[in-house]
Amino acid sequence: MKWFGLQCVVLLLLFAVTGMAQEEPPEDITRPPIEAYKFDFTGGGARAEGMGKAFIAISDDITAGSWNPAGLYIQGKPVLSFSYGSLAPRGSTNSSFLRTSEFDHTGSFGNVTAINFVSPIRIKGHHFVGSINYTRNFDEFQGWALSWPEVWIFDVFGQEDTFDLDHSLSSEFHGGLNSVNVGFGTRLYKNLTFGTSLNIYTGETVGELHQTTTYDRWPSSSIGQYMRQLDLVTVIDTNKFSGYNVTIGFKLEGERLDAGLIVRTPFAMSIKTGRSIHGVQKQGGIDEGELSPVFDYTVYYDDLLAKYNMPLMVGAGVAYRATENLLLAADAEYRPFSGGKIDLRDSLRIDPGGHNEEYFTKVDPKWNNVFAVRLGGEYLRETGIGLIPMRAGLGYVPVPSPDIDISGGTSTVVSYDFSLGTGIHWSQIHLDWAYTFTTSERASNVDIYGLPFFEEQKNRNHHFNFTFTGYF
Repeated sequence: MKWFGLQCVVLLLLFAVTGMAQEEPPEDITRPPIEAYKFDFTGGGARAEGMGKAFIAISDDITAGSWNPAGLYIQGKPVLSFSYGSLAPRGSTNSSFLRTSEFDHTGSFGNVTAINFVSPIRIKGHHFVGSINYTRNFDEFQGWALSWPEVWIFDVFGQEDTFDLDHSLSSEFHGGLNSVNVGFGTRLYKNLTFGTSLNIYTGETVGELHQTTTYDRWPSSSIGQYMRQLDLVTVIDTNKFSGYNVTIGFKLEGERLDAGLIVRTPFAMSIKTGRSIHGVQKQGGIDEGELSPVFDYTVYYDDLLAKYNMPLMVGAGVAYRATENLLLAADAEYRPFSGGKIDLRDSLRIDPGGHNEEYFTKVDPKWNNVFAVRLGGEYLRETGIGLIPMRAGLGYVPVPSPDIDISGGTSTVVSYDFSLGTGIHWSQIHLDWAYTFTTSERASNVDIYGLPFFEEQKNRNHHFNFTFTGYF
């Protein structure tokens, strides 16, 4: 088990690197990870995405329940829509820990991004519009790789000898947050409407971490000669979201100018992690070609729990109808994450009587407050084959999780979004497409067990979204 202890030391280094945007890394591999999630609770639909997600004041289509439920009131008949999207991460991460490595971001991850249904109802003669939405709120992708050498010197077979080891680590992390929104909208007074929705959060992320250690010469005391050795360790974390809160929305519709306001109530986002650690050791003679497995093991850690405390979030927007066919919009949203804590469950005492006790440690992730700004526009063009919308948008969206340098200082990471969209609309069927290019950069300098670690991550992500809407 000495080898397993060595791997655990390396894995502690690994978790310290992946959890560097926090005050203190988890003490051991039996505690849940802390990830740098975006926590961007925006709604769905290709139309909104094509307009840069500046949709709080508009919210006049079937996706309103996931944006501003006050906008549901305008719907006069049942509507159903379906959206599918794909994230194509690109960019690179440069890591340095005694040696420099580069990891190229690649891949494509497709998901159902929205399913929406709305229907008007009357309660004692008053007009209400109810909605049920499934929404993909955000996608995550992170990846990095690094390698470093190590030299050991000790007495072997009666004399001092030097042994070279090479370590390599790589990580890929992807997934996202979904929500099921159940809500309604109605009119309060004249042009002022009100809506609310219950948001139930689901979804998961999966992280895969791979470590390889090679020994060109390694003394085997059992056979009294040198061997070659290869150690492989794979850690897979499956993190599942759960939680719920409420969105309260208002919308004031004017002759040419509309205004919207939303408030999302605070809540605790629970993330349960199932972790598996699989290790294999292979050995062979100095002159032999292929290494043979000596032993392998798998260790499971189930039901690791972290609670991320989400703050009260406020968003406001305006929409201006410049002409009959031209619509302009702007949103601002404030999310005061600063000072929020993450609760890591250390242990769970199971009481046979049915009252279990949980023990948590509070960790300060040093989050930043987020003030996001989104701008967008839509122009409708009548053609002989149908109505063609043309859309564009910009987004300035800071990320709660900061960079933390070696002295403990923090800086804000910002995501810049550039969106385009189009489609074709007929009387009972709307088809919409959207494309978003996202760019962000993160650089970190931290001290890991007395040694410097530097990471520079450049994200260049592409997101494609398609929505089908059918009117009954």
